[in-house]
Amino acid sequence: MKDTKQRNYILDVLNHHNKSLYVEEICDLVNKKSSSHIALSTIYRNVAKLLEKEVIIKTFDKDGKAKYIKNHKHSHEFECSKCHKIITLDICPYTMIEENLKNSGLTVEETKIKVRCNTCK
Repeated sequence: MKDTKQRNYILDVLNHHNKSLYVEEICDLVNKKSSSHIALSTIYRNVAKLLEKEVIIKTFDKDGKAKYIKNHKHSHEFECSKCHKIITLDICPYTMIEENLKNSGLTVEETKIKVRCNTCK
């Protein structure tokens, strides 16, 4: 994927916001950073390319409207509650839970996930 000024602005905006943003919000924030005006259609094209390359992730608000957040590609380790085997997942279930709860107007106070491995099911 070609490194462009517009993509760098988009990534910079998403890196500095620890929440998912609508394309229109990304466009407004990019244009505040940029010395020239970047059209909404350009933002949409670049967001689509970043999404395709899995640099960003698409989430949805409670009304089903798309929002975007930087894909940090971090992993989580879980311990099987029965055999204590360590299972590593390349997804963040906490982010998904928190994002969905925030969209419903709720605040996460504590999240605990207990798992069992395939052998112990």
